[in-house]
Amino acid sequence: MFSKDIEIEIGTIIRIYCHDIDNKGNGISRLNKNIFITPNLLPEEEAEVKVEYKKGGFWITSIVTRLSNSNFRCIPKCNHFERCGSCSLQHINNDNELLWKVKNLKQVLKRIGNIDNSIQPLLNPNSKDYSYRNRAIIPIKFDDKFNLRFGYYERGTNKIVNINQCPVLDHKLERIIPSLRSEIIKFSMIDKLTKKSLQQLKNVAIRYSKKTDEMLIIFVSSKNNYKQIKQLSKIIFDKYEFIKGITFNIQPIGNNVIFGKKTILLEGRDYINDRFLDLKFRHSSTTFFQLNSVQAEKITSFIVNWAKTENKINRIVDSFCGIGTISLPLTKVCDEVIGIEFNQESINLARQNAALNKIMNVQFIQGDIESTLGKILNNTDILILDPPRKGLTDKVVTVILAKRPTKIAYLSCHSATLARDLNLLTKNNYYKIQLIQPIDFFPQTTHLECLVFLNRTNYVTLR
Repeated sequence: MFSKDIEIEIGTIIRIYCHDIDNKGNGISRLNKNIFITPNLLPEEEAEVKVEYKKGGFWITSIVTRLSNSNFRCIPKCNHFERCGSCSLQHINNDNELLWKVKNLKQVLKRIGNIDNSIQPLLNPNSKDYSYRNRAIIPIKFDDKFNLRFGYYERGTNKIVNINQCPVLDHKLERIIPSLRSEIIKFSMIDKLTKKSLQQLKNVAIRYSKKTDEMLIIFVSSKNNYKQIKQLSKIIFDKYEFIKGITFNIQPIGNNVIFGKKTILLEGRDYINDRFLDLKFRHSSTTFFQLNSVQAEKITSFIVNWAKTENKINRIVDSFCGIGTISLPLTKVCDEVIGIEFNQESINLARQNAALNKIMNVQFIQGDIESTLGKILNNTDILILDPPRKGLTDKVVTVILAKRPTKIAYLSCHSATLARDLNLLTKNNYYKIQLIQPIDFFPQTTHLECLVFLNRTNYVTLR
């Protein structure tokens, strides 16, 4: 029986029944108007849990004994799942993971955006749920005794979990991790100066293209320990033929921003060649590129095919265009594409990628979206929005509603900011939602990508 009459306090052991999970994959239970958050507890499971502490309006608990197993539950493929904070849903089977993601998307759209439009079935739901990531950013740290921690952060802490596998990474990325760890440890044993220098390392970032079999390594350090990192890089570069470049990024600021402003080429070249759809692309160590290439191609093709169904398209504006992965495929279906991006390195690569593919009907503009979009949005047939997780600023929404492009394709990686922005865009009948299309870019996590098509209405009802 459940612990209905027990007074809740820290250290209490209670019995609860889980009915849902939160956006971090933790179990949610309710008892006597109290809400309990329990890591590694799934819907339909009962457990005896220990009350650890209170955070806001929630009691955080830990499992003492799980009394039943949910039909959701499966055995995680990763040995580090219990501790590692990178994946949150490996203990849920794939079918139920996808069902929960779509249910959560519906709830968030309704609760935040007051949007209850029907949602399309997941696009390409049978894509790989493991071995899909083309990039890894791995924190590293030498402690005071020069022991190396090389892995991801433990869930809810800043402690690094040593890893020897990561099954969501592409197989080649997964296999290089223990090799890199071994090379760093071996190199650190040269002398005390080398060891001390390597203590400044913060992250190792790795990018890989399966289509071209090219890999790029980025060492991120808090200080300019160039000499030692250069020596280490030469050893690694000479040993692995598929590593085409190694760069050195300096990030002296102690915050959550991974890359600093300065990147130095150490070995080879500072980019890798890749293929996206039927186009050639280059991407570098610090520019954005979707980490699930298969699903990114699917959703980009979906946007292109949608655009094809329209009448003659003169102009498409692609805001937050990055290196051109959406802009360049769209050049086949319109007279002109204009891409806008704040990051200068991304713009440089977007222009190179256009030249690589001999595409002439595209231009890329470096600039802040807020100040640049309004200058070029007149007479636009389709506006592409692919913002970061924080979504659109109020100023960008204001510009869109003032200029009113005919159609909008909004690709989002964060359902809460998507819901907020859709509410603003559809308010007063400025736009109507045509279609909501989810696609899972991030298996084994709670994140879900979502594409929304909107049509401009013929009249606005100001209230």
